[in-house]
Amino acid sequence: MTTQKIKLHEWHSRSLKFDSRVKVVNEISGLTESDVYIICVNDDSIAEVSDKIPSEGKLVVHTSGSTPYNVLNKNNRRGVFIRFKPFLNHKI
Repeated sequence: MTTQKIKLHEWHSRSLKFDSRVKVVNEISGLTESDVYIICVNDDSIAEVSDKIPSEGKLVVHTSGSTPYNVLNKNNRRGVFIRFKPFLNHKI
């Protein structure tokens, strides 16, 4: 699946039910090398998943709004993608 210049190579999940255009792997060791790894798991699992990513020196981010970036494996570039949701006052 390609959107502009971002290509989603594969998706790791315990469930293999996803869009057929994306390769799904159910073992982290089966991930191919990528430029960015985005970890979307519960907060308690972020560090464990990060430690299992088979590449070093890559950008690894998680999506938790309450967990610091430094729980990620320090052998990679680290960051956090936080979902921004606007708060609108509809009475304006």
